[in-house]
Amino acid sequence: MRWSRTLIKTQREKTHADLSGLGYLLQTGIIRPAGSGFYDWGILGKQVRDNIAYWLRAKTSSFPLNLLTLSPWRTDILNIPLQEITTSPDAHTISASWYVPALLAHANQAITSYKHLPLHVGTLGPVYREEARARAGLLRTRAFTVSENLSLTGTIRDARKAQRAWLDVWADLLQQAEIPVVRGLRGDALGNTTEALLWQHPSGDTTYLHCPTCDTWFHPNVAPFARDTIHAPLHPLERILTPGCTTIESLCSLLNITPEETAKSMFLVAGEELPVIAVVRGDTDVSPTKLRRVLGAITLRPATEEEIRAWGAEPGYGSPVGIKGALIIADPAVILTPNLVAGANRADFHLRNVNAGRDFIPHVVADIASAPHHARCASCNTPYEHRPAWVLASASQPYHPQVAILPGLLRAIPFTGLEKKLPSPLPTISYLNQEGRPETPWMVRAVLGVERLIGAIAETHHDDAGLTWPSPLAPCRVHLVVLPSRKDPRVAETANRIYEQLQAAGVPVLYDDRDERAGVKFNDADLIGCPLRITVSARTLKQNAVELKPRREGDAQLVPLADVVQVVLSWKRDARP
Repeated sequence: MRWSRTLIKTQREKTHADLSGLGYLLQTGIIRPAGSGFYDWGILGKQVRDNIAYWLRAKTSSFPLNLLTLSPWRTDILNIPLQEITTSPDAHTISASWYVPALLAHANQAITSYKHLPLHVGTLGPVYREEARARAGLLRTRAFTVSENLSLTGTIRDARKAQRAWLDVWADLLQQAEIPVVRGLRGDALGNTTEALLWQHPSGDTTYLHCPTCDTWFHPNVAPFARDTIHAPLHPLERILTPGCTTIESLCSLLNITPEETAKSMFLVAGEELPVIAVVRGDTDVSPTKLRRVLGAITLRPATEEEIRAWGAEPGYGSPVGIKGALIIADPAVILTPNLVAGANRADFHLRNVNAGRDFIPHVVADIASAPHHARCASCNTPYEHRPAWVLASASQPYHPQVAILPGLLRAIPFTGLEKKLPSPLPTISYLNQEGRPETPWMVRAVLGVERLIGAIAETHHDDAGLTWPSPLAPCRVHLVVLPSRKDPRVAETANRIYEQLQAAGVPVLYDDRDERAGVKFNDADLIGCPLRITVSARTLKQNAVELKPRREGDAQLVPLADVVQVVLSWKRDARP
């Protein structure tokens, strides 16, 4: 592309931004703010995005991946942010925040028999989320492009192969981007454990837990952590007056106790009508991911105050003590800690010396608590380190999207006909197996955020002069600079010829043919950060050569005119697949 004919406008003054890479993206015009959490993309930014899209298509061609173009406007009832655990009661047209329901609906039209599996379907499209904390430029936005993909298989073995394949695809891309990542576990709103590729950075939106001994990484919502058994005699249950103490903090302040000596309860509704009480110790919170992993793929929402009172509890003072007809799920810490303080199910009152097994009996005991700040590794008991990081890509562990409720849990619940009351929140999909019986496919969900990847590249690859793009994903491979001479017309003629030769050889070139001073052109070349700069000037032509200078490493060198194209092609060959 010729600079003089292209909408490229750099800024001379450095753009103020919280992050250096973001500042350079703005200064180059690669992105331009269109609102809080929204960005427009200039021609150079489009080139980077096109490079990523090209790479994704090439790397997934062997699956093969059925890449769909889906409308970003949906009427799906589940078009909600994945981090939320509620579902909307209304089906209305809204902007897409994820594409799983739409992808499943399309896949359902293609799958009727086991012979159609495995099937890989995906999309590369825009999503929009009501992001309350849009920050860090491209790293956390309200509108962004996502590569969202589903692999559906007939066996869990094939599903695990698909998960490994997706992780390899993401790892290869991040290797081309030269971004150091670690693998960690996190979760999504359906209770699926997801293996994520994490980029450590001080601006990270989530503090992950890292065990330095086991070298494992976990989101606090999925981290397994050690729990201590506290040995003490069980004291008699005692009701105490606690006016206005509707939070753990106010309760501890009044009674002069620690959160570890309390129990907190979360009241939820699974499906349409199943009451669920999740009980954890007061120094932890209920993990929606872990809770969904126990309950299975069912709809789940917070109970209303009216519903809580109808169950015999009191909002702000609730506990499972004395509650009948609700599914009670307790974290192991609640079982291992005697004589807890919990709600009395009466306004302004709590119960002292609440003990699980005596004062209430959980239907299920399972790890449902988010790891507290002081958590220790469940495997080696080493205290977790806290490391901020961003998720750049992920692939979920295999799961059945239509399993209404986990069979083991169903056996533990003293209700009849429960499976009919707990529908899956995802579209129904099934096929006929080899015996002719309907069966549900295994599913793996793989996701990569394009804008976040570009933001991570900018923060990883820059210096005091500007961006330093890795070659495969750079806006252009070569930045061709001509320093015209009125006395020697051969300079412009030679630059034009080199430009045409490089284009004919398939080398992406940004040709700076502006009538500007050398210093301006060189500064812009360093700012944009293409891997190679080629300078054509009267001085170099006296030696029948051009100057070639790598952006990141190596000194400038003279290259004979006849060898320019060959030298460019052989210099760290383009790593595109």
